[in-house]
Amino acid sequence: MGPLNPLSSSDSGLNNILSHLGAINTNNRNRRTGGGSFNEVEKAAVWNKAAVIPGWDARFWRKDACGAHIKWSDYGNTSSNFGWEIDHIRPVAHGGTDALANLQALHWQNNRNKGDSLGSNYCIVSYRGK
Repeated sequence: MGPLNPLSSSDSGLNNILSHLGAINTNNRNRRTGGGSFNEVEKAAVWNKAAVIPGWDARFWRKDACGAHIKWSDYGNTSSNFGWEIDHIRPVAHGGTDALANLQALHWQNNRNKGDSLGSNYCIVSYRGK
Protein backbone atom coordinates (compact mmCIF):
# COMPACT_ATOMS: atom_id res chain seq x y z
CA MET A 1 0.00 0.00 0.00
CA GLY A 2 1.37 3.41 -0.96
CA PRO A 3 1.55 6.47 1.25
CA LEU A 4 -1.73 7.66 2.70
CA ASN A 5 -2.98 11.15 1.99
CA PRO A 6 -5.64 12.13 4.53
CA LEU A 7 -6.16 15.39 2.67
CA SER A 8 -6.98 13.75 -0.65
CA SER A 9 -9.82 15.17 -2.71
CA SER A 10 -11.94 12.08 -2.04
CA ASP A 11 -13.80 11.48 1.19
CA SER A 12 -12.09 8.10 1.58
CA GLY A 13 -8.91 9.50 3.14
CA LEU A 14 -10.01 8.73 6.70
CA ASN A 15 -11.28 5.29 5.73
CA ASN A 16 -7.94 4.57 4.05
CA ILE A 17 -6.09 5.49 7.22
CA LEU A 18 -8.40 3.46 9.48
CA SER A 19 -8.28 0.49 7.13
CA HIS A 20 -4.48 0.71 7.00
CA LEU A 21 -4.41 0.69 10.79
CA GLY A 22 -6.75 -2.30 10.89
CA ALA A 23 -9.50 -0.38 12.64
CA ILE A 24 -12.15 -1.12 10.02
CA ASN A 25 -12.55 -3.16 6.91
CA THR A 26 -14.06 -0.96 4.22
CA ASN A 27 -13.86 -3.49 1.41
CA ASN A 28 -16.42 -6.14 2.31
CA ARG A 29 -19.79 -4.42 2.66
CA ASN A 30 -22.45 -6.23 0.65
CA ARG A 31 -19.80 -8.56 -0.75
CA ARG A 32 -19.50 -12.30 -1.17
CA THR A 33 -16.68 -14.09 0.62
CA GLY A 34 -14.68 -14.01 -2.63
CA GLY A 35 -15.12 -10.25 -2.95
CA GLY A 36 -17.81 -10.12 -5.66
CA SER A 37 -21.21 -8.52 -5.33
CA PHE A 38 -24.37 -10.47 -4.56
CA ASN A 39 -26.55 -10.91 -7.63
CA GLU A 40 -30.25 -10.00 -7.82
CA VAL A 41 -31.41 -13.59 -7.17
CA GLU A 42 -29.29 -13.81 -4.01
CA LYS A 43 -30.41 -10.35 -2.92
CA ALA A 44 -34.07 -11.35 -3.35
CA ALA A 45 -33.56 -14.61 -1.46
CA VAL A 46 -32.03 -12.74 1.50
CA TRP A 47 -34.79 -10.10 1.34
CA ASN A 48 -37.44 -12.82 1.49
CA LYS A 49 -35.94 -14.10 4.76
CA ALA A 50 -36.57 -10.73 6.46
CA ALA A 51 -39.73 -10.35 8.52
CA VAL A 52 -42.87 -9.03 6.86
CA ILE A 53 -44.39 -5.94 8.47
CA PRO A 54 -48.15 -6.52 8.88
CA GLY A 55 -50.14 -4.07 6.76
CA TRP A 56 -47.12 -3.00 4.68
CA ASP A 57 -46.35 -4.13 1.13
CA ALA A 58 -43.80 -6.94 1.60
CA ARG A 59 -42.41 -6.36 -1.89
CA PHE A 60 -41.04 -3.01 -0.75
CA TRP A 61 -40.85 -3.08 3.06
CA ARG A 62 -39.50 -5.56 5.61
CA LYS A 63 -37.87 -5.41 9.01
CA ASP A 64 -34.51 -6.78 10.03
CA ALA A 65 -33.63 -8.96 13.02
CA CYS A 66 -33.49 -5.82 15.18
CA GLY A 67 -36.93 -4.65 14.08
CA ALA A 68 -35.55 -1.82 11.92
CA HIS A 69 -37.63 -1.09 8.84
CA ILE A 70 -35.80 -1.60 5.56
CA LYS A 71 -36.82 -0.71 2.01
CA TRP A 72 -36.07 -2.93 -1.00
CA SER A 73 -34.99 -0.03 -3.22
CA ASP A 74 -32.59 1.29 -0.56
CA TYR A 75 -30.23 -1.70 -0.72
CA GLY A 76 -26.70 -0.44 -0.07
CA ASN A 77 -27.88 3.16 0.50
CA THR A 78 -26.20 4.42 3.66
CA SER A 79 -27.80 7.84 3.24
CA SER A 80 -31.26 6.36 3.77
CA ASN A 81 -33.09 5.78 7.03
CA PHE A 82 -34.24 2.50 5.47
CA GLY A 83 -31.04 1.35 3.78
CA TRP A 84 -29.96 -2.26 4.21
CA GLU A 85 -27.10 -4.58 3.51
CA ILE A 86 -26.56 -8.31 3.29
CA ASP A 87 -24.96 -9.46 6.52
CA HIS A 88 -23.08 -12.68 7.17
CA ILE A 89 -24.69 -13.93 10.41
CA ARG A 90 -21.49 -15.80 11.20
CA PRO A 91 -18.92 -13.31 9.91
CA VAL A 92 -16.53 -14.40 7.19
CA ALA A 93 -13.69 -13.50 9.58
CA HIS A 94 -14.96 -16.32 11.83
CA GLY A 95 -15.49 -18.91 9.11
CA GLY A 96 -18.88 -17.78 7.81
CA THR A 97 -19.93 -18.62 4.27
CA ASP A 98 -22.21 -17.23 1.59
CA ALA A 99 -24.78 -19.98 2.18
CA LEU A 100 -28.29 -18.51 2.32
CA ALA A 101 -28.73 -19.86 5.86
CA ASN A 102 -25.82 -17.60 6.92
CA LEU A 103 -27.12 -14.43 5.28
CA GLN A 104 -29.63 -11.87 6.53
CA ALA A 105 -30.96 -8.49 5.51
CA LEU A 106 -29.78 -5.98 8.10
CA HIS A 107 -30.28 -2.23 8.37
CA TRP A 108 -26.98 -0.69 7.32
CA GLN A 109 -26.37 0.95 10.72
CA ASN A 110 -26.98 -2.35 12.54
CA ASN A 111 -24.67 -4.11 10.10
CA ARG A 112 -21.91 -1.56 10.59
CA ASN A 113 -22.28 -1.80 14.37
CA LYS A 114 -22.16 -5.61 14.19
CA GLY A 115 -19.01 -5.68 12.11
CA ASP A 116 -17.19 -8.99 12.58
CA SER A 117 -18.61 -9.68 16.04
CA LEU A 118 -20.30 -12.94 16.93
CA GLY A 119 -22.46 -11.36 19.61
CA SER A 120 -26.10 -10.38 19.34
CA ASN A 121 -25.85 -6.95 21.00
CA TYR A 122 -25.48 -4.93 17.79
CA CYS A 123 -28.92 -3.38 17.33
CA ILE A 124 -28.69 0.41 17.31
CA VAL A 125 -31.72 0.94 15.05
CA SER A 126 -34.80 -1.03 16.05
CA TYR A 127 -37.68 0.83 14.37
CA ARG A 128 -38.24 3.61 11.90
CA GLY A 129 -41.67 4.11 10.40
CA LYS A 130 -42.28 5.46 6.91
